Amino acid sequence: MKKEGTEDCRTIGRVARDKASLGRTTLLGLAFGLMALLTGLAIARLCDSKALATACETRPLSFPRDHGKHPLFETEWWYLSGHLSSPNGKSWAYQFTAFRRSFFWMIGERLILRAPIEGYVGHLAITNIDEQEYAYVETWGTPFLGQAGAREDGLNVWVRDWRLVDENGTFTLSAGQNKISVSLTMVPSKRPVLHGRNGFSLKGRSKEQASHHYSITSLQTKGSVTWEGRSHEVVGKSWLDREFGSRMFPRDLQGWDWFSLRFEDKSEIMLSLIRRTDGTEASTSYGTIVFPNGDSRSIHKGDFSISALEQWTSPRTNTLYPMGWRVSVAPLNLEVDVNPLLKDHEILSRELTGLDYWEGPVFLTGSKNGKSIKGEGYVELIGYAQSAGGMF
Repeated sequence: MKKEGTEDCRTIGRVARDKASLGRTTLLGLAFGLMALLTGLAIARLCDSKALATACETRPLSFPRDHGKHPLFETEWWYLSGHLSSPNGKSWAYQFTAFRRSFFWMIGERLILRAPIEGYVGHLAITNIDEQEYAYVETWGTPFLGQAGAREDGLNVWVRDWRLVDENGTFTLSAGQNKISVSLTMVPSKRPVLHGRNGFSLKGRSKEQASHHYSITSLQTKGSVTWEGRSHEVVGKSWLDREFGSRMFPRDLQGWDWFSLRFEDKSEIMLSLIRRTDGTEASTSYGTIVFPNGDSRSIHKGDFSISALEQWTSPRTNTLYPMGWRVSVAPLNLEVDVNPLLKDHEILSRELTGLDYWEGPVFLTGSKNGKSIKGEGYVELIGYAQSAGGMF
């Protein structure tokens, strides 16, 4: 069920934006283009350029440094999601994302126009599971105007007054607006997990069409959720997902179905099903199994399967999304049904990010090695309303 915008905000569909941001997106785009023209040209080889970098297999990830921003890469995001509960038994879920985008233009493969400024977008969605309602807000900013930024030596990213920061090993998140917000502290209970080949995640056919991708799949979480202006104390678990790259998602790819699944036996699974524009699944689809002790194993397209059980049509965009999935992971002898806690959970963000997408909390039931198992998680569906090819 829809929750409309918050006070001091204007509502567009289901999203509340800062008043000051409305009508400026197009002007910002023109400003970015002008800045690019003023900065001149740089000749670069992508993989090791000082102007623009792409993911390379030889680049090791190091923490806490790689929690910070990577200015030589065109795109990156900091993503959190989690399931929470209040002392009175109420159940909640949330998703937060901070996107960073640098502005580069290329002629051929080597000639680059680079703007000296970046753009940041913040998303926050909260699900009131008991009431079967959700609400979301977004904001934007640029360091050029002192509105947003991120440190390079560790986790500290902010968009307006939203902030995600590492304070001596404890992550703190503060995001939202008056009626819809979160204030959370998170302590990792597992070490970072590197996806793909040691954190190198190939998306397309070319080795440059890749990202660096890692997760912290288990963070003990506590704090508060504000819903309709009322604060609720909460505890639970969160999942941090980080990805950065340049020109990593080519035009012949349509989008992805991303699954973060947490099980009652303290194991987790990440799956990324990459879809081509012709409707087929890309051979570069990949996943990671995280064992209770924190060890991990990379898996590939032949190791897992994802089948949609139903479909749901958005009443706002008329987009048809798969809804409800059967997930099989052969190395674990695992088969689970992944069911949305709320089908109507679309995020309308085409004005700021160019994409509307579905992202929401799910619950899991099935079997592992012949024994019943349950769990929870999040699913993200990109490229159904608009193609994501060539956007990242």
